[in-house]
Amino acid sequence: MDILPDSVALVGRKVQTANLMNVRVIKGDAMNTGLDSESFQVVLLFGVIPAPMISLSKLLPEMHRIIKHDGNLAVWPPVPGWLPNSILKSKLFELIGKRNGVFLFRRCDAC
Repeated sequence: MDILPDSVALVGRKVQTANLMNVRVIKGDAMNTGLDSESFQVVLLFGVIPAPMISLSKLLPEMHRIIKHDGNLAVWPPVPGWLPNSILKSKLFELIGKRNGVFLFRRCDAC
């Protein structure tokens, strides 16, 4: 999901070229998706965090809402050396690992 149509088109072409059948690319606002609760197993935030114009106090609760109870949030930050403290402070997700620069969090209902 991206609010910019050009970004949606670019990612859509990459998904199509890679023949990824389990990926949806959507134009919209990630802080207010309008998507059904618990409708995704995994959400990937690619280059979104940290961004000064993104309010984590709005983004993280929305991601928590749309991720299934046993689902995950993957964060691929654009900044090397970024630490996941801002996400952990929310108490909505717990860190379960990091691989190839991508932080993986599990949705947490009782952290």
